[in-house]
Amino acid sequence: MGRPLTSPVAAPEGRFSLLALLARGYDWIAAPHRRHAAEQAMVQIAAWGLLLHLSLIALAWVIGGPLEDLVGRNWLAALYTPFAAILIFEVLLLVLAIPESTTRAMALQFQIISLIVIRNGFKDLAALEHLGRLLEDPQAQIRLGLDIVGGVTLFGLVSVFYWVAGWPSAYQQALRTPSPVLARFIERKKAIAFVLSLVFAALLGGTLIQWVRDAWAVLSGVAATQPSLSPTTPFFQTLFAIMIIADILILVLSLQLSDAYQQVFRGASFVLATILLRVALSAERPLQVGIAILAVLFSIAILAIYKKWAPDPWESPPEADEEGSPHR
Repeated sequence: MGRPLTSPVAAPEGRFSLLALLARGYDWIAAPHRRHAAEQAMVQIAAWGLLLHLSLIALAWVIGGPLEDLVGRNWLAALYTPFAAILIFEVLLLVLAIPESTTRAMALQFQIISLIVIRNGFKDLAALEHLGRLLEDPQAQIRLGLDIVGGVTLFGLVSVFYWVAGWPSAYQQALRTPSPVLARFIERKKAIAFVLSLVFAALLGGTLIQWVRDAWAVLSGVAATQPSLSPTTPFFQTLFAIMIIADILILVLSLQLSDAYQQVFRGASFVLATILLRVALSAERPLQVGIAILAVLFSIAILAIYKKWAPDPWESPPEADEEGSPHR
């Protein structure tokens, strides 16, 4: 147990394959020019959304009423709109990164949770009547301080995670050697990512429809709660729950590529880290930040050990076996 599996396992050519069809669907949506178009669209939506929200807040200062309940009076509330666009785009990048690199996909999950923590700071400031109120409210100071410290800590830890991910690994390099098994594994990950992209689109569409309904309820006077795309909405919770299932499926499929102990342990640990992030999304502060930091620290430790994992001293290379060399 430990050597990458490289025996060819390929589907018969010329036969219709749903797996190949789904993989081609991923290739279509993940094409570089479409990613660039999505990025440009995100920038436009974030910029125009910010300006529109600021305009509505200015209008609410004049007319008040339900519009004020919907958009708020504090101009900092407008920062929620571009952050929502950025977070949604980060989730899309996360889904598209699955076939490219499991480690990269894990890093994007950490980026998302760190952005959510920083956005909480703007949420706390927007809840104040005016910024001067911050000097008078000790609880607001504590909440903002936790958001700042937690955000900076997560930002630094994500940087460390990327640094560790760049460490050389002879075993990992061997896994990337082109082979029919590797091609099949990547094809399956592409199929999973394409299905997840459809789920992402469905969840996003459902969230937007619900937001419009909630906004209309506020404007019509039926409700007084301001709708927002916060991390406690079903969008992020459901998506991370589905990501857990996808991670487990990819872990099982990766056994066809390699059944090495360190590979299985790293994959299982990344699944556990995703579960911790899902729990963090439902937790209140400061527990939310603490769980997120624990997830990143745990993943950094696992990845560092995986990168420096020593070769199996009891496993001889095939050439040595053929020559009759004794096992150590």
